[in-house]
Amino acid sequence: MKFQVRTEETEQKITIVAEGELDLSTAPKLTEVIGQSVGRTDKLLEMDLGALQYIDSTGLGVMISMLKERDRLNAGVAISNIPPKIKRLFDITGVSRFLGGSRQ
Repeated sequence: MKFQVRTEETEQKITIVAEGELDLSTAPKLTEVIGQSVGRTDKLLEMDLGALQYIDSTGLGVMISMLKERDRLNAGVAISNIPPKIKRLFDITGVSRFLGGSRQ
């Protein structure tokens, strides 16, 4: 499935919805979208992975960079709707420990 990413904004949060396969060839697209919102400390930044089918090490790196930047800014971040196979990858690679209050 082709990778798609879109942003939805409410008064309380900015949600980035990622769909399809996040890999070396599609990571720059996600990086660009995250870059437009990561500095918005006035709102929670949520990453909705419910329709994400695949993520490789480059995609993991993008997610980790986002988490680190939000932590540096002392700004809220949440990862929601994590598919089981991606949650397992997060667990195996140790990314899960950085997700804190993320919702599945």
